[in-house]
Parts: sequence; C-alpha cells; structure tokens
Amino acid sequence: MKTVYGPVPSRRLGEIINSMRLLRSEYSGKLSLQMMFIRENQGLSEDLAEIVTSIKPDWVQIDTPLRQGGSEPLSGSELGRITGTFSEKGLNAISIYDLEKPDVKPIDAGETKLRRPVL
Repeated sequence: MKTVYGPVPSRRLGEIINSMRLLRSEYSGKLSLQMMFIRENQGLSEDLAEIVTSIKPDWVQIDTPLRQGGSEPLSGSELGRITGTFSEKGLNAISIYDLEKPDVKPIDAGETKLRRPVL
C-alpha cells in the first residue's frame, strides 16, 4: 500500500470544514483543533479564525514548526498576534510558545542524534 502525503484529491476543504461542524453538532465532548502557521499562511489568520468560530471547538492550539523541516517557524510575537486574532473571535486559543514544555530525555541519545543531527 502506497502512503500518500498531502491533500487527499477526492476531498475538498469545504467538505472537511462541514464535516467538522457536523461532528461538533453531534459530539458533546471536548473538541480541540491544532492549526499550523508558517510564513505562507500567516496572513490568513483572520479568515481561518472565522472558519474555526463556526466549528465551535473548546480550544485551539496555534502551532508553528519547531523541528527542522521545510518551513521556518514563526516567532513568538508573530504567533502571539495570530493567537490574539483567534482570541478576539471568542475562541480559547493558545500558542505553542505559551505551553509548558516537558523535560524529555531520549532513551538512546546516539540514535536520536543519527535521526536529528542538528541536536
């Protein structure tokens, strides 16, 4: 079986959003969303906050990539502005930079260094 990364061609964004709205209307438990922001989409925070408001999650975690990868992370102040946009819409939003970071020790530091040589 081939693993596919990226958008699923048979699904449209509107369908996904409507499905999340339906889930919220039928599910009374805790619902949280995680949203990833990078340079390319940070200007869409107002529009995305409007969409999220219609989904009515209990909270929204505003993320940016903190591990080495294809996109540079946004700064704490940039993510703070985005989080503020969500909060202004009445959403319970928190930035990844505001979360308490657990002290994690690798089981095998040598193996970890092989996978992430920049550590």
